[in-house]
Amino acid sequence: MDPNKPVEGLFSPEQRQQVEAVITALAEKFERPAEDFSVVLVESVEGEPRAVVMLTAGNGIYKGSYNAVMANKNSDDFMLEIDGRQVDTRTAMTWDVYQAFINGEKVRGTNPLPDSPQLADQNNQPWTETWLTGEPADDFNAYSGLVNLDGYPNYVWGPRDYADDALRFRPAVVLE
Repeated sequence: MDPNKPVEGLFSPEQRQQVEAVITALAEKFERPAEDFSVVLVESVEGEPRAVVMLTAGNGIYKGSYNAVMANKNSDDFMLEIDGRQVDTRTAMTWDVYQAFINGEKVRGTNPLPDSPQLADQNNQPWTETWLTGEPADDFNAYSGLVNLDGYPNYVWGPRDYADDALRFRPAVVLE
């Protein structure tokens, strides 16, 4: 866990242990440093925050079109075993999680923000979007999230078969 990310300090020792286990599993699965993953708190309907561990660094991971990411519901490419249960790393990436992620990065002073045009300028990569794989799609379109020119999270409704390298995947897991 990154000590500069304050949400981890809100957890009990058991919860911190679970966060560590999820971050380790995600880092190994997606071959990224553990520092690229952190906890995002999302307001729930019940008023209690929901904790989500997700890839919060940079541009996300290129995995192709929404159709390619979602093609096989039980694909080993996206499934993790955590504490004896199978977890699909695609289902937690919703619009609420994406907004909480970007807004949290703004509060922490992250500059440039992930999925922003400023990051694209800085790292000489495309201005990226994140597939919102936890949101319902229709037969032709799916949602993605990005940071607009003014620095706010925005969502786009676009073709599911679009495989541009600007469209990325961010694995996410809701803590139980």
